[in-house]
Amino acid sequence: MKRSLALMVSAGFFLCLAFTGCVDAGRAWAVPAKCRTQQCDKINFDAVAQNYCVLPFKQNMETSDYQFNCPWPATRRYYAELMMCLETLAKFTCCMHVSYRNRLLMEIHELYFSICSDTYLKDPAVPVLLLLTVPCIIVPFIIPFLWQRFKLHEYKLPNTH
Repeated sequence: MKRSLALMVSAGFFLCLAFTGCVDAGRAWAVPAKCRTQQCDKINFDAVAQNYCVLPFKQNMETSDYQFNCPWPATRRYYAELMMCLETLAKFTCCMHVSYRNRLLMEIHELYFSICSDTYLKDPAVPVLLLLTVPCIIVPFIIPFLWQRFKLHEYKLPNTH
């Protein structure tokens, strides 16, 4: 009974992961079989990345006013397409080391998203901080009092009169 229950739970968990797309997340960075024998073609990676991944991203970014405002929320789709293109290219050219992609991404971040750091790295407002911290401070003090109250209530002897 326990074994079948565990099997059902794990099967349900796998189904949930499959429907959300998380099952292949571990295999996305796995080394393809051809790359175990073939070396990284860095020159080809750089040339193809500039022509087929970075160039369309730059063309899409030219429509946004990235010089004056942070383009991040509106350009998430373009950035995701760039990441998928770089990942596919890395598998194709056997340049699986993240330093190749990180160098390109750092250049893109410096050019297009340099304004965004001030916009999105702000502390939350005081009411939000209070809503997050006050329960964490009060609850540890309330629990011992409640524990004592209900603990003493258990040991009270009934009235015999």
